[in-house]
Amino acid sequence: VARKVSVSSAVLSLALAVITKFARISNFAEEFEELLPVVLHTLSFPAGPGSGDGEAEAEDEAEGSLEKLDPLAKQVVECLVAMAVAGNDTAWKKFNNQVLMASRVDSARTKLACIDTCARLANHLKEDYMVLIPETVPFIAELIEDGDQAVQIACKRFVKKLEETSGEDISSYL
Repeated sequence: VARKVSVSSAVLSLALAVITKFARISNFAEEFEELLPVVLHTLSFPAGPGSGDGEAEAEDEAEGSLEKLDPLAKQVVECLVAMAVAGNDTAWKKFNNQVLMASRVDSARTKLACIDTCARLANHLKEDYMVLIPETVPFIAELIEDGDQAVQIACKRFVKKLEETSGEDISSYL
């Protein structure tokens, strides 16, 4: 059964794909500042017809899997990660902060996408992400207390991954 996709969803998807590819092949420093808020804002767009927002599925999924994100949210995360990886340590700090700020919304879908994005950045940067932990901890503390179980579980996984990378007990700061 073919899924009907609105023109705006198709255009948005294409735009995200172009930005992702551009980030992977260019220096991207100047464009980064302008595009980051725009790409983050796309997380506030509806998931699209036929795809859940991640909240209902997460209730059924005891693990609160990030794989339950809808295709648009996954594409936004992919784009954000490509943008971050193209940056430098100065850009990473700003990027991390803006993604974490974007998590301060009511939408579990957006929170899950932000956690996934930061987790992927941390996974890419490894030890270099450690300098970003002090500014990340307050956001983690908020997200770990979220009313949505999937958000809590995703955040706990992120903390566990950070602890494995750093060798520090981050949960003691929460």
